[in-house]
Amino acid sequence: MAISNNIQKLYYSIKEVSTKFAVSESALRSWEREFPNLNPKRNSAGDRKYTEKDLKEIELIIRVRKDKKLTVEGAKNYIKSREHKKSDNEDLINSLTKVKNFLTEWRNSIQ
Repeated sequence: MAISNNIQKLYYSIKEVSTKFAVSESALRSWEREFPNLNPKRNSAGDRKYTEKDLKEIELIIRVRKDKKLTVEGAKNYIKSREHKKSDNEDLINSLTKVKNFLTEWRNSIQ
């Protein structure tokens, strides 16, 4: 069963995700242990239910492994460092915004 691009579901089964990305269900289960951002919900029967956020994380994992030719461990480290850089960039942007606001207020006060 293919996931339709026209209809967006809230949750996808492991079989649907496995088919969509052409990876085994066991690989998806394994990645849950390796990548903290991949954390599908489970229903009362214990079946995994993947969200759009999970699908994006899986897509990132596959892209990093394929494009960079990394092992699971290498992909895990790459994604972790990427998230760290993103956090650092957000901090830098916030600091620069504060400086800009200060300078703008200062300029307006001396005119």
